[in-house]
Amino acid sequence: MRLTEQEIATVLAALRVFQNLSEYENGIPEEVSDYFTEYVKLNDNQIDQLCERINNSDARPEDYSRCIFCRCLTTYLFLDRNGHPVCDSCWDERLR
Repeated sequence: MRLTEQEIATVLAALRVFQNLSEYENGIPEEVSDYFTEYVKLNDNQIDQLCERINNSDARPEDYSRCIFCRCLTTYLFLDRNGHPVCDSCWDERLR
């Protein structure tokens, strides 16, 4: 599975937030507890290792470009009438 840089940043940020949820019973908020009916939450060291694996994995896109508007890195691109790369968000907001 390939993820955009934005998606990878979101996953890594979510893992770090989740890592710091000690105020909840077992560190798991009720809103996401269904994900842990069969599994135990990763401990801090395991989350650190997972973040490292994601950072160094092939989940990162091999072929991506920067959107000319927002400068995000993405594999999901359209080309404007001049052939410049545009991400899907900017395409929807600016060019449709």
